[in-house]
Amino acid sequence: TRYEPLRIIDESREALEQMKSGKTGVVLGSDSNTSEWRRRGWFTLDIEPSHGADYVCDANRLSERIPPNSMDYVCAEFISMDPKGTEGVSPSRLLQQARHILKPGGKLIIKTAHFENAPETTLPDRRIYLKKMGNHGFHAVAELHQIFQVDNEATNQTVVYYGEKIAEGYDGSRVKTQIH
Repeated sequence: TRYEPLRIIDESREALEQMKSGKTGVVLGSDSNTSEWRRRGWFTLDIEPSHGADYVCDANRLSERIPPNSMDYVCAEFISMDPKGTEGVSPSRLLQQARHILKPGGKLIIKTAHFENAPETTLPDRRIYLKKMGNHGFHAVAELHQIFQVDNEATNQTVVYYGEKIAEGYDGSRVKTQIH
């Protein structure tokens, strides 16, 4: 038997390298890497028209441009996040929008950083974001990388969140059995 969290990670990593035939995925915030993502078989989305993305829109409004249940994968790679959704995508709104456009069983990949003892950060806290992913209908797992000291108090590390869409809608009681 396979360990479920590793299956989610393995399938997501394979898609990041090269999208399988018959599968679809969109990378959010493709920026100057738009052509590289297309070479790998991904659609691209960016808020800045000059990057030539397939979709030009704010990640807070994915569902206005991409049909529901149409994507097998959604990847957000180091995009700006802001809880208010004004200076980047709201971390909760990202989950809601990704769930809306993903097919059942679709995968969400969020590559970001996590800062501790840095109150000015707008990035999600790794200690609670997995729970939010579960509440938003994802079977979630996180890959934590090396911790680096930023200054006397603050640290940062790269975190990759992987989620598989298992439900529609938000449910605060869903977490207990969905997070590993």
